[in-house]
Amino acid sequence: RSGGDGGAAAGARVVELSNQFYSLIPHVSVSEKSGAANRLQRLPLIDTPSRLKAKIEMVEALGEIELASRVIDTKAPAFDKHPLDLKYDQIGAKLTPIDKGSAT
Repeated sequence: RSGGDGGAAAGARVVELSNQFYSLIPHVSVSEKSGAANRLQRLPLIDTPSRLKAKIEMVEALGEIELASRVIDTKAPAFDKHPLDLKYDQIGAKLTPIDKGSAT
């Protein structure tokens, strides 16, 4: 590297951003040593295009899983009303159905 600390600053920024990512989306990295108990291992920095791409794909997959879980959530109330009826309720309008044969 040429003189200056631009590389060091960039490296520190990669560490900072990787730590932020792992804080928002927790990971566990366990290494098994022969004869030793499982030990936590430092997570890799997201410092290459391939690692970044893999993490982006993982976040996209997590988003799709979260969306799917909302759609199939059995605890969510069933759609009892038509979306237009919900809008009328929001503005306080009271609609009353009339008979088809009614003169009004």
